[in-house]
Amino acid sequence: MGNYHLLLVEPDRHDCKITCSLLSGDPERMYNVTWVDSLAAASRQLRDHGTSIVVTELGLADSQGLSTVQALASQEEHVPLVVFTSTANEHLAAAAIEAGAQEFLIKGDVDCKAFLRHLSCALKRKSLEAAKTNKLLLLENIFQSLPEAVVAADAGGNILLWNRQAERLVGKRIVRTHQDDWIETYGIYLPNGITPYPLSDLPMSRALRGERVEGAELVLSHSDFPQPRRFVDNAAPVEDRSGNIIGGVVSMRQVVEPKTEPVCVH
Repeated sequence: MGNYHLLLVEPDRHDCKITCSLLSGDPERMYNVTWVDSLAAASRQLRDHGTSIVVTELGLADSQGLSTVQALASQEEHVPLVVFTSTANEHLAAAAIEAGAQEFLIKGDVDCKAFLRHLSCALKRKSLEAAKTNKLLLLENIFQSLPEAVVAADAGGNILLWNRQAERLVGKRIVRTHQDDWIETYGIYLPNGITPYPLSDLPMSRALRGERVEGAELVLSHSDFPQPRRFVDNAAPVEDRSGNIIGGVVSMRQVVEPKTEPVCVH
């Protein structure tokens, strides 16, 4: 049996007793209930002690309707929020879910079994959301820590993602530019350093057409970093599960010219 701390935000003492009665019927979970009757008290409780789940009425002495959901959801984004209210309004229910509530239940419309099932779903859904968020944060940290510069674009040729190494090597802040502006914005030239790189031949452009590119040489030179730098790019298309191209990714490696030692002639 799992033990959960439940914060019940309910201004009516009688409704509080009914809710606690519903909670006591759960054979799988034991809920330790903390009851408060205002948004201010709920905020203090969340700040000082936290909770496993919040069940709230919408109509409080110091908050009404959607404002209650918004305030509670924004304070503890990782905690599941269930609205249990006497206000039956489909538009309000949809808005509450949009604002961060996991469930919207009407008092008197759900029995004990249904009420507990909705709470269970809210806990599981929030747990899955947290796991997904943690995974995305891990992937972002890995992406930003890569030793090679990496830039990704969508199928329409809009740059969407880049890592810190990309900005360091490019020598200027990368922005969400469209494919048509890449040559001018980033000063991309052929290996001779004089001729602008043909847009259609860029490694990213080719990747967006479904090609895989290895060892493409190019030179970058722009006003923020006028000293020309030579790069070798690899590129590949990004496909969805059906094999449709949804973007492209390029990795960049700077070619460092070897320093020549002065020759002393005697």
